[in-house]
Parts: sequence; structure tokens; C-alpha cells
Amino acid sequence: MKIDLNKACEKYSERFALRGAICAIPYVGGAIDFILATRGSSIIQNRIQTYIEVLTNQFNDLSEGVISKEYLDSEEFFDLIIKSFEIASKTRGSNKLKLLSSIVKRSVVKPVNNNMNEDLLYFIDNLNENDVIFMMFLNCNKPNSPKEKSLVSGYIASKLHEINPQESQEVYLFNLMKLEKLGLLHRNSRISANMENIPYNTTRYFQILLQYLKN
Repeated sequence: MKIDLNKACEKYSERFALRGAICAIPYVGGAIDFILATRGSSIIQNRIQTYIEVLTNQFNDLSEGVISKEYLDSEEFFDLIIKSFEIASKTRGSNKLKLLSSIVKRSVVKPVNNNMNEDLLYFIDNLNENDVIFMMFLNCNKPNSPKEKSLVSGYIASKLHEINPQESQEVYLFNLMKLEKLGLLHRNSRISANMENIPYNTTRYFQILLQYLKN
């Protein structure tokens, strides 16, 4: 069941007993009440407006002749748009919005091939902005030698730790495992007892998402 976040905020503002209970939470109750009753709705509207602007920029360079009007009238396109706006309402990062708008744009261009769109939206919905930036870093640091086809976990974590010493290497190892769990990376050997020596390969979905970011 899809949740209308704007309506949820409106309903919350009308339920005084619930608001009283929220306000009674020590230290943070007032701030939570303010966010849910007023600012939450404003944030969602601003995010939607930003997404509309990103979508507009994406479609400005398309000509009418390349657009599939048949697909525009389909239930698949309806579902894609509803899901993309739902994700946009929960997104504060520009890279995720670019991914969303690029997928919507490509979906309407002839020849239509939308077998992967729902899967791609699933990935975007489960990635945060830092995950997307992490993927971009991995893509820029792929091995150059054909003999070294894998991203070695320890090397990646060490490299990132040099860039950002305030973050521990364990955090980056967790990021690798998160992408693996989502299906964007896969291990090309049996699980190693040493987490720092696990070799990863990017999957086709990983590569497609990165390609959308470049467009």
C-alpha cells in the first residue's frame, strides 16, 4: 500500500491527542511535532518541485517524434511515474533525482524497452545519496589491468579512508556488503575469512545505473 506523505502530515496536524503525546517526548517532542505538523509537508512539496524541475530539464532536449505515445497511455508508464514521485518525495540528493528522471526519460523514447525499469526503481529506492556517490567512486577506481578484474574490498576501504580519515574503513566495508546484498555487486570467489580481501565485481544493474548518471 502506497502512503500519501502529504495527507499523512495533514492528518497528523488534525489529531490533537497524538500531537500531545508526541510533544510529551522529552527533549525532542516539540521538534518532531513541528516537523510532522508543518515542515514535513513543506519539505515534501519542495522535493517534488525540485524533481519536476529536473524532469523538465531532462525532457527539454527531446523531440516529439522520438516519444512513444502508446507507452505514455500505458499502465506501465502510470506505475513508473507514481513510483518515481513517491521516491522523489523521500529523496534529498541530486544524484538520486537525476537517476529517477533519466529512467523516466529513457522509458518513453522509441524503441521502448522497459523490462528493467521496476528493478532500477527498486535499487534507487533502497540507495541513499552516499550510496550513489560510493558507486561513482567505485566506478572511477576500477582496476586498469585486465588481470585485475575485481574491486578488492580492503583496497577500496583503504583508499576512501585516505580521502576521508574521519570515517573508519569498516564503514566502507559495510557499504560494499550493502551493495552486494542489493545485487549491485557480487563476489567472484568463495567468501574469504578476511573481510579485507574479498574481491567484488559490478553487476549489470550497477553498470546501467552508472550509465544513467552520465546521461
